[in-house]
Amino acid sequence: MKDRALIYLSLIVSIAALSYAAWIHQHAARMATQALRQRERELVTQFAPKVRTVCLDMLGKTNVFATDPTTLEELIRPLATIMESVGEDKKMETSK
Repeated sequence: MKDRALIYLSLIVSIAALSYAAWIHQHAARMATQALRQRERELVTQFAPKVRTVCLDMLGKTNVFATDPTTLEELIRPLATIMESVGEDKKMETSK
């Protein structure tokens, strides 16, 4: 009788472990996406003041963001504007 109880207990533990592994496998992508979004928010929060300072120095605008940036794309957009304006200045000088 002891052997049967041990067999059933090991069967229940095995089924529970397989069920947990299947659940984790299905939810891994969602958990990874949530972790990436959280890290992106942390980076944007950390670097937004520095980007504002760079834009103030280069463009002379006090507020380059209409609203606080929440994604890296929104954070980098003013820096891309600066890079484009630098390229346009060089083109104008060479055409003269």
